Amino acid sequence: MTLDELAGLPWLQPLARSIEHQIVSGRAPHALLIHGPAGVGRRTLARALARRLLPDIQRTGEADDGPAGGWTHPDLIVLQPEGEGKTIRVEQIRAMISSLQLTAHGAGRKLALLYPAERLGIAACNSLLKTLEEPPGSATMILVASSATRLPATVVSRCQRLRLLAPSGDMALSWLAARGGAGEDWSLLLEQAGGAPLRALELAQAGFGALAVELREDLRAISRGQASPVSVARRWQGQDPGLCLGWLYTQTAGLVRRRLENANPVKNAESSHAGGHRNVKDLLNFLDRVAGLIRLIERPVNVELQLADLLGFWTPQAAEKGDMR
Repeated sequence: MTLDELAGLPWLQPLARSIEHQIVSGRAPHALLIHGPAGVGRRTLARALARRLLPDIQRTGEADDGPAGGWTHPDLIVLQPEGEGKTIRVEQIRAMISSLQLTAHGAGRKLALLYPAERLGIAACNSLLKTLEEPPGSATMILVASSATRLPATVVSRCQRLRLLAPSGDMALSWLAARGGAGEDWSLLLEQAGGAPLRALELAQAGFGALAVELREDLRAISRGQASPVSVARRWQGQDPGLCLGWLYTQTAGLVRRRLENANPVKNAESSHAGGHRNVKDLLNFLDRVAGLIRLIERPVNVELQLADLLGFWTPQAAEKGDMR
């Protein structure tokens, strides 16, 4: 068995070939850190590597958002936080280390998957260091994270790093067009996904294309005085406020970029969300506010009220007064 199952993701092929060569030549890494933005295939690569190292792995039939994808095997250990907002605890690491020290079944390899690795607590990281440097027997540990910078340098330095990048725009659009509906605005979805094709495909499947049209009309209505920030905030709260804020951030960032490039900014701005009258400094301040609310979205705050205050930036009255709030 090889990593050929990644053939459907062409941007991962160079990494897959490199790892396969190491495995075939008997130099499989004992500690691997797979990191990169969401939607480029971190978990897909981790799952493919798990199947490559443990060919007789079996599915449990249960839903699993982790890198193991619902698979089970007596030599497979999957470490994830035990609940929303939790960290991977030192007790979990110690139990994993004890399991890795046991005799392996089957092909004689033990495999541990840690996801998301940036949720490792400080004590857990410290407990993991010696095992990362000197793993027992033929054990392999795969850490999956959004960014290497979110892990202690002592952990990162003991792992072989595989940094996943988004593919080129042309490759991503071609891949999406081959897998999705012809009626989708893949450029819009890919922009919203930060260039990550798997995330863009998820957005399409969730109906984000139609939602983006509604969001754009909402913002235009506010800027023309045809809708109040309160009513729009209530509607966005009933959707997915995090997704709506992500769209707002992406669109405003694009507006800033066009302004800086001086590529007919007023026309482009009005075609996106009627922000042609705002200067770059105003827009950058607004971006900071949007990012701040995105960080607060999972906390016990009145999101609707915060959204209404944020959307007030686009009212004609705020524009006239230069109200940056």
